[in-house]
Amino acid sequence: MQSYLIISLLLILTISCNNQDDTIKLTADEEEYYIKAGDLLVKESFDSLISNVKRAVEETGINGALKYCNLNAYPIIYHLEKTKKVKIRRTSAKFRNPANQPDSLERTLLNYYSKLLSDGQTLKPIIKPINQEIHFFKPIIIMDLCLKCHGSVGKELKVDDFNTIRDLYPLDNATGYKTGELRGMWHLIMKYKSQ
Repeated sequence: MQSYLIISLLLILTISCNNQDDTIKLTADEEEYYIKAGDLLVKESFDSLISNVKRAVEETGINGALKYCNLNAYPIIYHLEKTKKVKIRRTSAKFRNPANQPDSLERTLLNYYSKLLSDGQTLKPIIKPINQEIHFFKPIIIMDLCLKCHGSVGKELKVDDFNTIRDLYPLDNATGYKTGELRGMWHLIMKYKSQ
């Protein structure tokens, strides 16, 4: 079954880029470079978001932090995009904001990561050159802290906080998670530079 899933993923990735005549071929050293660069950018993005969220939680509680995230998560990421000259996106099959709905390639990779996780395998970043850009994908796994906003309503997620989520994100479907589950995925797009 896993062989079928991997072959299917490779086929879809190949087909999705079939019309891309100028897609570059990465050397092993370039692949390693872009994996490290992507990991560093994700770490910086995550650290920036989580430090601001923790501060908002300390100052205003979960309810205030939800409102803070609604107003400030995109500007924080946008600032990093501009300073690092990279496109930064978070997506999920169970998205909170419709702007984070996965495209077909992202959905395929989310399914792939979900299958690997259910099989007890380690999830690793994936890079995919498309034209003259490097697409970097990295899974987001639910941690205990995440459950305050993404857990089960009435358990980890208080009903009042859930009501705030519904007010801020009427189409939300990003609750009911447990620690260790796949929350979603980072998708970074970097310009290719020959190493």
